[in-house]
Amino acid sequence: MTNNTLLTIERKTAVLDRVGISRSNLHKKINDGLWVPPIRLGDRAVGFLVHETDQLLGAYILGRSKTQIRDLVEQLIMVRSEKFNKKSNIEAAEEITAELNSFEFLGERPPQISVTNKLVSNPIGGGL
Repeated sequence: MTNNTLLTIERKTAVLDRVGISRSNLHKKINDGLWVPPIRLGDRAVGFLVHETDQLLGAYILGRSKTQIRDLVEQLIMVRSEKFNKKSNIEAAEEITAELNSFEFLGERPPQISVTNKLVSNPIGGGL
């Protein structure tokens, strides 16, 4: 099975610009379990997986409750940690894609995604 979509890490500043919230509001959401924790990219840089941000934005747009959003955050963290702790990056990305494509959030299916061999890109530039 060939997968075609890229798992992309988006830097924190890009997430803040896209979501339209302040840095302190994002940190509060993370601390309250209403947003996924960032991925460390270096000593002073963090980012977020774009598909996780997309899922969370969808939940907020649909007016989901805090409890429902916490449940979604827990699912996203579980999928992230289970897959990347024991597989190669490509195998993990393929499994994450399959699980995300099977999610039903209160009976609604998210857009289908897939993965390419280019596992992670840095939209700001430079390598990881």
